[in-house]
Amino acid sequence: MGKAFSKGAASGAETNEDSEPGRGRELVRRASKRLSVAGTKMSHTLKIQQLKAEILLAENKIAAVKKDLGAEIYEPLEKGDAEDYMQVFNEHKTKIDEIIVEIDKRRHEIEELVKARAEAGATPDDSANLTANVKVVENYPTAEKVTAESAE
Repeated sequence: MGKAFSKGAASGAETNEDSEPGRGRELVRRASKRLSVAGTKMSHTLKIQQLKAEILLAENKIAAVKKDLGAEIYEPLEKGDAEDYMQVFNEHKTKIDEIIVEIDKRRHEIEELVKARAEAGATPDDSANLTANVKVVENYPTAEKVTAESAE
């Protein structure tokens, strides 16, 4: 019913109305665009996962610096040497602050990638899944807060 006979119908040649050259190109163009969008979303997803892993490693570094701080500060505290233990504390705090700045950069990159995914056609549920674990780092201050505290 959906087929129409061409001028050569008498010879038995049949064509489909939907097989116009322009329509075929349009289908290829749309399929190509969908594949491109899917590739972009996948690329963003992989980068987000990589950044989340880097944040986790940075959080582990903070825990290691804090553990090291405890070991190094014990002796000056035991001696009651306030100047010495404050120096040790400040050295470790500087390391932690630097790591927090890196975490904040990665968190910002994730936010930008989630926005880019949304612009590429990702559903809100897709993006929510990608940022779910990032909330863990919200316990750490942002780079702006670290900078403000340092200025005080």
